[in-house]
Amino acid sequence: MPIKLEIQDLSKYVIILTGATDGIGKEMARILARSNPKRLILPARNIEKGNKLLEYIKSSNAVSYTHLDVYKRQG
Repeated sequence: MPIKLEIQDLSKYVIILTGATDGIGKEMARILARSNPKRLILPARNIEKGNKLLEYIKSSNAVSYTHLDVYKRQG
C-alpha cells in the first residue's frame, strides 16, 4: 500500500540519490522527481536497471541517470 507524502518544492536543489534502481530508493526517486528538483541525478551500476528507472519515473528533463560503478578500479 503506497504511502501518501506531502511533496515540497525542491526547485532550488540538485539531488543525487544512490540506490534508486530497486525498492525504497526507486520509490524515493519517483517522489523526488515529482518535487520539481533543479536536477535529480540517479547513479547506478546496472545500465539496464537505470534505463528502466527513467521509464518508470517518466518525469521532466531535470532527471538523469548516469552509469557509475565506484567498486571497479580501472587501470
